[in-house]
Amino acid sequence: MNDQVHEIVHRAGLIFRNTDFLRIVNEGKELKDGRYGGYLCIESDDPKSNEPPLLIALLGKIDGEEKKRKYFKYAQEKAKRLRKSPSEILTSWETRSPEKNRWGGAIRTKSHILSFSGLPEEADEAFVILLAISCNICVSLEQITIKSGSSLIYKRILTSLGVAALGRMMN
Repeated sequence: MNDQVHEIVHRAGLIFRNTDFLRIVNEGKELKDGRYGGYLCIESDDPKSNEPPLLIALLGKIDGEEKKRKYFKYAQEKAKRLRKSPSEILTSWETRSPEKNRWGGAIRTKSHILSFSGLPEEADEAFVILLAISCNICVSLEQITIKSGSSLIYKRILTSLGVAALGRMMN
């Protein structure tokens, strides 16, 4: 695993383990109804590549084998769909199609496609946006948040955590 992928995974763990992040994602839900895990998929941004993902990692906890299989599959599908899309498509939200089980939750960065599946759809995408920002690989935060369906939850997470807390979370 190259250094940049290693750093992305490290920071993903820091964000995901932050209790405030998961509290905000699961706000208003019973503990048993919350979502506390999912799969991170990191893929090359080369549209001609047929290589498998660079990494797929389970973060947190997913209850049930069926959900594990579903989120594992969705994380890869989101990344692959975005990789195959024209470069001006920055987020899988732009190509989502619920009737075909195609969801938001992946973004294009300066170096890779980052995808997550396991949280509510908007939170999947908010998570990878935060991850890209923390790794300083976000291509255009303004464009991504405009095109993303996660803009409201993303803003709520940033407002609740605060920029200072986000910085502490990264150390």
